[in-house]
Amino acid sequence: MGCLEYQVCHVCRIGYVANIAVASHWQGQGLGRHALHTAMAPCGGYAWSTSRQSSEGRRFFAAMEEETEVAFPAAGTRCSHMTS
Repeated sequence: MGCLEYQVCHVCRIGYVANIAVASHWQGQGLGRHALHTAMAPCGGYAWSTSRQSSEGRRFFAAMEEETEVAFPAAGTRCSHMTS
């Protein structure tokens, strides 16, 4: 029905969303929202970013920014702990 691919670095206190997708017939039911909230729950105060966003992704992350008061800039970077 969907997937969320993300990385978190507790040393640098950052999170990175590589991909979030929900099958079209399941969209609009809060599944992506719930998945992202679940990923973010143990990471209060962390900075987050995302990979390049589609038009649907831009709308989703804009809504999530408003809801969570956390910025999700597109084309974000991962720290060296995430890439090694």
